[in-house]
Amino acid sequence: MKGFMIRGLSGLALIVPACVALSTPRATRADLTLAIAQVVDQKPGDKAPAEKSSGDKSPADEKPATRRGLQFQELEDPVEFMEPVRKRTVSDEARLDALASFARGRILHDRNNLPGALAAYEKAVQSDPTAIPVYRVLIRLAIDMRRIDDAIKWVTRATEADPADPQFLTQAVSLLVERRDLALAIRVLERASRVPGIDKHSMQYVGIMRDLAVLNIEEKRNAEAIAGLEVVFDALCNPEKYKIPPEGLQRLQKDKLIKFEKIGQAFLDANKADLALAAFQKAAESTKDRAASINLSYSLAQAYLQADQPEQALTELQKYINAQGQKRGQAAYELLAKILAKMDKSAELIPRLEAAAAKDSRNSALSFFLADQYAEANRLDDAERLFKKTLEASAEVPGYLGLAGVYRRQNRPQELLEVLVKAYAEAGDIKAFAAEFKAIIADQKLIDGLMKSASEMLAAQPPQLEFANGYLLANIAADAKQAELAEKLYRYLLTLKKERAALIYEELGALFMEGKKYAEAAKVYEDAADDADLSDNRPIFLVFAARALEVAGNTKRALEVISAAMDLNPNNPFFRYQEGWIYYHAHKFDEAIERMDKLISDFPRPQPEQIRRIVRLAQSSLSNIYVLKGEIKKGEEILEVVFRDDPEDITVNNDLGYLYADQGKNLEQAEAMIRKAVEADPDNGAYLDSMGWVLFKREKYGEALPFLEKAVKNSPGPGDETLWEHLGDVKDRLKKTPEALEAWKQSLELSAKAQFPDQKLIDRVKEKVAAAEKKSSEKK
Repeated sequence: MKGFMIRGLSGLALIVPACVALSTPRATRADLTLAIAQVVDQKPGDKAPAEKSSGDKSPADEKPATRRGLQFQELEDPVEFMEPVRKRTVSDEARLDALASFARGRILHDRNNLPGALAAYEKAVQSDPTAIPVYRVLIRLAIDMRRIDDAIKWVTRATEADPADPQFLTQAVSLLVERRDLALAIRVLERASRVPGIDKHSMQYVGIMRDLAVLNIEEKRNAEAIAGLEVVFDALCNPEKYKIPPEGLQRLQKDKLIKFEKIGQAFLDANKADLALAAFQKAAESTKDRAASINLSYSLAQAYLQADQPEQALTELQKYINAQGQKRGQAAYELLAKILAKMDKSAELIPRLEAAAAKDSRNSALSFFLADQYAEANRLDDAERLFKKTLEASAEVPGYLGLAGVYRRQNRPQELLEVLVKAYAEAGDIKAFAAEFKAIIADQKLIDGLMKSASEMLAAQPPQLEFANGYLLANIAADAKQAELAEKLYRYLLTLKKERAALIYEELGALFMEGKKYAEAAKVYEDAADDADLSDNRPIFLVFAARALEVAGNTKRALEVISAAMDLNPNNPFFRYQEGWIYYHAHKFDEAIERMDKLISDFPRPQPEQIRRIVRLAQSSLSNIYVLKGEIKKGEEILEVVFRDDPEDITVNNDLGYLYADQGKNLEQAEAMIRKAVEADPDNGAYLDSMGWVLFKREKYGEALPFLEKAVKNSPGPGDETLWEHLGDVKDRLKKTPEALEAWKQSLELSAKAQFPDQKLIDRVKEKVAAAEKKSSEKK
């Protein structure tokens, strides 16, 4: 019997009669597909449905039904079942199950039952994860139905099955970027770039590396972007090497995200001076725009300086200055100072700046920088005069802060406060004031004058404080650790500007939290939550209050308050995490585990970055809970899953690295992981302790000491008893027994104040103290 072959998944085929293939009015496409599905569903050895018996035969007279083919229409030859030459393997069965599900999906798809079709297609790829044709239909349908999470899941699976497939790669990266899951998009591309057999001198490879570079730069992973940019830069310079056709080269050249100048800047940031110079020179050759050419002179100056060629750097930068370039602001003049210092010509800086300012009097960045140099040279009158003159024409925050610096040096608190108020009015916040506040606080005489002035203005009847100067003085008082005055100022500010009340409540609560006055902080946050004018902020202030209450030891009230917050926003993952954290902090571990597990399962990947960070917090907390319960392996496994998912996550690098170190295993890997965390957050006490501890475990006692000394300095107080134990252990190995004893005793003192003392730690440290004291007495 003649027939044709329908090629199925993974190359399996079915024989279908030619008459069916040509179709008849009574055999629709859906009927045909259903028939195929039924054939596929029937396993070898299954019995076909028995033929109906005629009315004059009894069941006893019937013969067993013979296995017959499937007949689509009367008088047609049936489709004959073919006996397999070999018995089907498990993988054969899986592929046939996938084909059957796919066929059902096509039927439902044709009948416009899209949810049913989606489910059938999903079942097909679950049966056969290598079924590439099904992924194409499944992903397209998920996108059409706006089931983006499902689309991302399956397109990611498809790239695992065929990492180099251009269609899947494009879909995966596009969907993940849309959802801002850039970390996963990067891993998909990295996998594609390493596929065995991929032609690394092809347009496809260049495209993959281009996307990797762009995403890594956006994620501020400049070091990881370099490998991709090197390939792209080489392809732009040598297109024939990558077999790039003219139209492909044009697309690359017009790509705004990989312009020569951007590539050069990335190379510069990675300290690849030679490549940076080559890229900037290419950019200069290809541009006809005068403004772009001027800015490239600045970039070339940077690259030449990095390449230790200060003379060429000065030549290029002078081109920028002579052309009166302003795009780089003060950075250009800071670069000039570095170049001259490299050439031992720092004395030329002010004269060169004066000459440039004389020709470019409207350049406020230049004038402010020159005024700063006058101030640094203690030419304070010249600095004040230039700042004032420039501010008349250009009222800018850097100018006001520069003038504030002059008044600070001259110990003129009244003028200092007035100019800071102007800077605040211009800026709208005090984010840029950190350096100036730090300098003010370092001058005790100036602080005394400012605080005296603040007290007098506050005590006057009525108080002689407006919101701006009161707010600045409150922040200075808080930074100067004058908490009582800061509190009075903040409470007075609450009576002045109702529209800024949320900010004041938040900072007043933070003041109490920093002073470890947790109950007072909770009261401030609850007052804010109850403020009718701040109803929009009520949920978040309830969360702040709940956390403060728990730290204050009032778990019952903390749970009531977090429950009220969750009633206002029931499925907010951050609020749910805070509830789990309260149970965790209160050592109600079973309740904490239940909530953390539920949060993690309710927000599986992929998720937007903000939600993913909250889920990571839950995973980290869950791991810590298991460790505290003594189930270290379980805690470790949770972190290993997170680490595999995102090896760049700083918290998991620290936490998992510490667990490895504490157990004395994978020490080299643990050190590399923890070092990554410390480099990202060098003042974090927990990270510093981890670094010191892994170095201790590697017997690098001298290297461990500064990390642990900084750790206890940055994290003093209850909860840090382990840090002091570690410091004592290192001091002991360095034969500094008296200092070790002091550290261990501090650990015991903090343990006595802890809400949940660690008895194992206490017993361990007491043994160390006793042994050290015995050793000391024996020496005497």
